[in-house]
Amino acid sequence: MQKLLVLTASNPASNPRPRRMIECLRGSYELYAMGIGSGEIEGVETFSFSSYTKRTKLEEFRLYFDVLLHKWERLIWTKNRLEIVPFLQEREFDFIICFDLPLLPIALKYKKNAKIIFDAQEYFPLWLTSNLRWKILFQRFNRFLCKTYLPQCNAVLSVSPSFVQRYANEFAISPYLYLSLPYHYDLPPKPCDPSNIKILYHGSLSSNRGIDKLIALAELLPARFSLDLILVGGERKYREKILSLIHKAQNKGVKISLLPPVPFSQIIPFGNSYDIGLYFMPPNTYNLLCTIPNKFFEYIGSSLCLAITPNTDLVPIVKERGVGVVSEDFEITSMAKILQSLSIEQINACKLASYKAHQTLNNKQNQKLILSLLSTLSSPSL
Repeated sequence: MQKLLVLTASNPASNPRPRRMIECLRGSYELYAMGIGSGEIEGVETFSFSSYTKRTKLEEFRLYFDVLLHKWERLIWTKNRLEIVPFLQEREFDFIICFDLPLLPIALKYKKNAKIIFDAQEYFPLWLTSNLRWKILFQRFNRFLCKTYLPQCNAVLSVSPSFVQRYANEFAISPYLYLSLPYHYDLPPKPCDPSNIKILYHGSLSSNRGIDKLIALAELLPARFSLDLILVGGERKYREKILSLIHKAQNKGVKISLLPPVPFSQIIPFGNSYDIGLYFMPPNTYNLLCTIPNKFFEYIGSSLCLAITPNTDLVPIVKERGVGVVSEDFEITSMAKILQSLSIEQINACKLASYKAHQTLNNKQNQKLILSLLSTLSSPSL
């Protein structure tokens, strides 16, 4: 059986995209996974390398100096990433699937005879452009990495048609569309209660994502609507701000709640008790405008009616599959207007459409794609 390594700068046992990749390949390859703080995965040999420690003031100064002089090698070969080198030197793999851009040069240098597949989960040259420090220090670095190393890969995957096209246009490669599809669940939709239309929003707690606007949105909705938020991560000060806004809204009688995080494996079953999956994503960066995130397909897996902002690559799916509605623009007034316009019959019809769409928009589709790709790459001519 051929040997395959999943290489990531996260925990491959819990990070959704690497973990789903592993499940796609289970039984077809002898699997290994290496990441930061790697947890146990049944049937997979797991290994860890250290997380990056916070820079001292001197190291931070040196970083700016290296960026100024384009000494990109010093940004690649950090102390923690050097731990990957002996691991790769001591082993032979047929395939390495790499999930993080700074790890790609290491995988390529020490791949031996392995075929390299890079999973570009973001459009990395414009990844965090709303962050000034990132733009100064890492935007040019990411573009250098993409220009230098993506053409050396045997295959590149990405999460949305816009990303695929942009990578192709700017780096002369031919990426494959590999959607962030969830595991399959069989969860028929529950009828919507006209007096209690339940809206769910789950995602990262980030000021970049307009979480404060969600609270303002709830204040615009009639009493028949309620909004539950599940927010993970985020900086302490911003979380405190959001909690304060929620408490103020609740004191005014607004039906909004912040719920504790739900285990990743339970987020789709948990969502099935709701009626509407809310995707409100201001286009503060190119990536936020054009990505197709996990939660979009998770809402569909929960058999929900989707209410989304007009993010570029989501609109065609919503319209083609009939799974929801799209606001006119990215303002909360537009989202409130379209939510209020929904009839109970429309909500139930969209929920049923999501249930049907999930039968194909799940990880089994990705399993067929990746197994076919790896089989093609195994061809002697490649």
